[in-house]
Amino acid sequence: VWGSVAGNIYAVGGSGAGATIIRCSNTADACIPLSAGTAEVLRSVWTSDDDNVYAAGDKGTIILCSVGSDSCKLLSSSISPSYQINRIWGSDSNNIYAISSGGTIARCAVGSTTCAALNSGTAAPLNSVWGADNMNVYAVGNNGTVVRCSAGSTTCSVLTSGTKENLYRVWGLDRRNTYIVGAGGTILRWAL
Repeated sequence: VWGSVAGNIYAVGGSGAGATIIRCSNTADACIPLSAGTAEVLRSVWTSDDDNVYAAGDKGTIILCSVGSDSCKLLSSSISPSYQINRIWGSDSNNIYAISSGGTIARCAVGSTTCAALNSGTAAPLNSVWGADNMNVYAVGNNGTVVRCSAGSTTCSVLTSGTKENLYRVWGLDRRNTYIVGAGGTILRWAL
């Protein structure tokens, strides 16, 4: 679930029957299903603004939906169809990151129909992505993997986390207060 304002909330999912994406509004009594443009299960959704909604999921699928439209369009993804995209998140409308179960990262931008591959420096499954700004975007994953990406760069840096536990979520207030949680009660605080 993700939204840009109270009247513009999206939820994604799916089953063996295909993708589900719905738009909910605080002014309507019911949510509206959208045509996802794919049969693949969608696992994550993020809005860059009131007009552009990105969703991602199985087989490297990334779609773009526009407010006011009842259908979404499939984007060209550099993530292999053998991987699922676990999360999609952006620091701004030109730096939208999709992270996968194969350790691959793609960056999308509003107005582009292709999401470009970044060199993540890892093959470990990535589970979560968040950034303090467009120069400090972190992806975390299995085996204590922490990767930092920056706008304008096609190569991300692998950081030393100090743990081998699987890391499941990253979030923060700013670059000096970034928190990572994982297996075995792991909690890391980054102050970069």
